[in-house]
Amino acid sequence: MDILTTKLNNDKYNYYFYKKSDNSTGCFINLEQYQSKYHCLIKRQGIFTNIFFPTKTQYPAQGWKIHVSTDIYNSHEIIKIVSSYLGCKKILFKFITNMSTLLKTTGKNFPEMQFGKFITIYTCSRTQTKNIGEELTRLLKKFSGIKVLTDRNFPNSEIVSYRYGGINPEWKISNNNDRVYKIKDGNNSNITDSRKNFFYLPNGVKDIYPMEETEESDLNKYFPNIKILEVIRNTNEGINLIAEFDQQKKTKVILKEGKHLSILTSEHSKFDGSYFKQNEAKVLKKFDECNFTPKFIDAKIIDNNFYLIEQKMPGISLKEFGPTNPILKSNHTGTEVRQYLNDCFIITENLIKILIYFTKHNMIISDISPDNFMYDKQKNKLFIVDLESVQSINNTHIPLMRTDGFFNPKTKLGTIESDISGIGLTIFYLFFSKSIEIEFRPEEIMLDIKYVKNIFKQKELDSYFEIVEQLIFSPQKINLDDVLNKVKYLHNNFLNNKDLTINKNPLFDKKFLKNQIEETFNSLLNQTKNQCKQNYHFSKKRITPYYKNVFSYSYGLAGIENVLFNITKDKKYKKLFYKEFKNFNYTDNLSLTLSGGLAGILYSLPSQSKLHATIIKKLVDYINKSEDSNFGLFNGYSGVGLSLINNSKLNKSTRSTLSLLATKLTSEEILLNNDFVGLAEGGAGIAYFLLRYEQKMESHEYDDFIYKWILHDFNCAISDKNEKFVGLPSKKGKTIAYPYLLYGTAGLLRVTLETYDHCPKLRPYLKEKIIQMAESLDLPYTAYYGYFFGAAGIVDTMIEFNNRFPSNKAQRIINRLLSYIMLHKFKAPFGDILILSDQLQGVGTDLGSGMIGMLKVFGKYCNDLEYDSLWKI
Repeated sequence: MDILTTKLNNDKYNYYFYKKSDNSTGCFINLEQYQSKYHCLIKRQGIFTNIFFPTKTQYPAQGWKIHVSTDIYNSHEIIKIVSSYLGCKKILFKFITNMSTLLKTTGKNFPEMQFGKFITIYTCSRTQTKNIGEELTRLLKKFSGIKVLTDRNFPNSEIVSYRYGGINPEWKISNNNDRVYKIKDGNNSNITDSRKNFFYLPNGVKDIYPMEETEESDLNKYFPNIKILEVIRNTNEGINLIAEFDQQKKTKVILKEGKHLSILTSEHSKFDGSYFKQNEAKVLKKFDECNFTPKFIDAKIIDNNFYLIEQKMPGISLKEFGPTNPILKSNHTGTEVRQYLNDCFIITENLIKILIYFTKHNMIISDISPDNFMYDKQKNKLFIVDLESVQSINNTHIPLMRTDGFFNPKTKLGTIESDISGIGLTIFYLFFSKSIEIEFRPEEIMLDIKYVKNIFKQKELDSYFEIVEQLIFSPQKINLDDVLNKVKYLHNNFLNNKDLTINKNPLFDKKFLKNQIEETFNSLLNQTKNQCKQNYHFSKKRITPYYKNVFSYSYGLAGIENVLFNITKDKKYKKLFYKEFKNFNYTDNLSLTLSGGLAGILYSLPSQSKLHATIIKKLVDYINKSEDSNFGLFNGYSGVGLSLINNSKLNKSTRSTLSLLATKLTSEEILLNNDFVGLAEGGAGIAYFLLRYEQKMESHEYDDFIYKWILHDFNCAISDKNEKFVGLPSKKGKTIAYPYLLYGTAGLLRVTLETYDHCPKLRPYLKEKIIQMAESLDLPYTAYYGYFFGAAGIVDTMIEFNNRFPSNKAQRIINRLLSYIMLHKFKAPFGDILILSDQLQGVGTDLGSGMIGMLKVFGKYCNDLEYDSLWKI
């Protein structure tokens, strides 16, 4: 609902008088009547409506807050009672505006800090908090509701609770683009306001009530034979834990929580997280003799939440198994590929067996995804481990569930056909490690299957992939028993046929490919120019699925401006960007980092603008404070330093700041204790900053440390078995090689190539490593297509490699990956060419993963265009 407002004046905390509007009743409160009665100011902000009373009351920067939750069904009555009480007392409060928004806050993945908080009341003192809380407890004693995770309930109340924290706190944006709130503890020391899903009091702050007066749930009290080992999932629906059951046998179990009143679908719904877990318990008991479901062990209802203990099944989830596909790695062997394909046949057979079993019992699974299946590779067994949505066909008694990317909307949810299609999409995930919304992008699935069929020269695999395609797109035509028999037959033939080959040749010859890319390059360029000319904000979701990063270098408009300006040399794109960005409240939405924040945006601002100078100062202050531990290029200090090098005049202040940063990055302690690898957060990014700083200073002072940082990452990509370079892990501790530019091998290789150019004394040590890294990018195909997050960035890096070390093999890698990208261009619904984005598997135009990144690489390949401020001073 849009409330028409008129601004009061600038000294009233930006609150507004309510102005008559026909749609005012869309709110829980009729704001027009409420303002008339209580003479308040009103402001709509996000999901909240804020009510402020112009009094002389001064609210502290931090203190006690009261929350009132609801059971959804009585929300209107609860807000009526509370708002009337607070209106009479003239107490500042806010509430979730309407029912549709309130229901969203109960969803599984809604931010947990807001879960359960229907009304928030701001108080001035400990005494006032206690008095108001106790009075509301009396007024609302007949109501029940959601437990607020961050709070402690007032004695004898189920829905009135309190916590200590910031009211008007200081805050900053972290590297992860999250707000970090600062408050003081009871000893007046600065601390972070803990906004986690449990009650917390800072040191020196005393609770309003002694601990013994509150009832605190303790799982061990209800399950004395349980020893909690590890949290594996924590959502608003509940927490999933690994535990030991029976201390003598130490049997591993999973404890699942289903929260009362979570994941509701309507205000009249009785089916919450607790109910779904109760349904799962019934299904486990019903299929107790089944060998592919966990065994039911115990269950209890505690504080209206349902707790289920079930057997922990061995193996890893298919979501984890898919990325181990050796074909997505470069240094795979024929034996590894055969074994993986054999596992895929086994998994497929078991998926179909599970489906047949439920179908013969007149049941559907409903929610199918790789997360819900575990594969025991040692025993070749598959288990289904999430059965909360399993129910009778055509007689569903709970809401049907689905996972995005694993449901074909041309089937009806809750049917056998829907389950069959979900199984097909799960098998597809095993080969491409991605999920796809097939309603909008069916062509991509078919092209991927076509491409992977073309890699293998074995007829059994051709037939297998045809079955997968049929499962996804034509589930209504399938007889599951016939499909199972056919898959078994193909599996046996595959095992008996030893002539498996992998075809790494490009699908197009070089001349044809170059013509195709030139045509696409021109189409993309014209489309992007026209869209920006018409409206720079042409469509936020087409710029990036990360809507909060709409202006950023990696994910948004700054990257688009950067490429367009450098291709066309037309300053209008910089002017357009500046016009949009200066009206944006960037302090609330962006970090200072290169990837998602101000350091990247600085590349797109006019150097003479006041905004440019303001951001330079912010970046300098950020480095000088050095409060974070991340020194990486895209998510940390190195990228901020690089932006200063590339975009600022090196005055005394800036030189001092960069010198300070360089000194930190040449500390042996930081080198030894750095837990990250790659361009975004690890050694490669730090090396790159030091390299560019050296160039700017026209020295070779840091050559040794540049080499050490490169070596830091390079050694993390060495196989322990044979000292062979296998590729950077995307995260420290992961064993799966990640090839892409931002976190993986391509980024390290690109930095090493730049170092090779600038540091002659390092060349003897770098050449062999460079060749090893380039060979590790010899991939038949990749999961994604983007510049920072996909094949385009690998191609860009391999072009740079081939410029320095020309070879037919390098050219073949470039052609192969370009041909894979070219297969996957298609027309959007409105007729324009778009390139797929890997970010959340959505269609994007950003530099990191979408159309602009492709444009950059196509222009470089066809026209020898070099336009990237990141890689050049």
